[in-house]
Amino acid sequence: MKHSKKQEKISLIGIGKVGISVVSDVRRNLQHNANLQIQFCCWHFKGMELSMEKENVPTNAEDIVVNVNDIIDFSRFKGRLSIVIVGLEGKTGAMANVLAEALQKNGSTVIGIGILPYDVEGATEKAKHALKLLGEKATATIVLHNQQIKEQYGKMPLSSALQEAHKVIAEVIFHISSNNYRSFIFRYRLKRFIDKLNSPMVTFYK
Repeated sequence: MKHSKKQEKISLIGIGKVGISVVSDVRRNLQHNANLQIQFCCWHFKGMELSMEKENVPTNAEDIVVNVNDIIDFSRFKGRLSIVIVGLEGKTGAMANVLAEALQKNGSTVIGIGILPYDVEGATEKAKHALKLLGEKATATIVLHNQQIKEQYGKMPLSSALQEAHKVIAEVIFHISSNNYRSFIFRYRLKRFIDKLNSPMVTFYK
């Protein structure tokens, strides 16, 4: 990976167990790039998930954002590019679009990296719906396909296969850090870069 003349200030946010695992691997892959100005964050929402199981659950996104703001000081992300990495199955995936919206309302530009589950997990439709909602809030959205990882690295132990896939995500994040995300052609450049990777594991959503 080559260094660029200008590096953007980036917050890399892993949400839930799956997102945090990706952030951990990406951090190892990028740790030798001293010029990168990346703030690594890991968000667990165990307490929030428990509160969401109660009968008095907020029924609209605005109410949920208030709950989110009670937990996180979003003001520290103002003026930064926030890359949100999240597994799209389950409650954490359902919260991804709400978190993206809260970040944007507090002055952050958001890129979502959504992770679709393995077919055997049986949560494909729910995850695709969460991806659609995330795509509506994020400036750009990228998808990591766990099923494709399994098919491409089927002979490897799962942990090793995931590490290989996360190296590709690290390449994408390095590319993002080396480009002006405020440019009107940023999304075009990002899509072109991902297309050139020619990897079925990682695709540009929108």
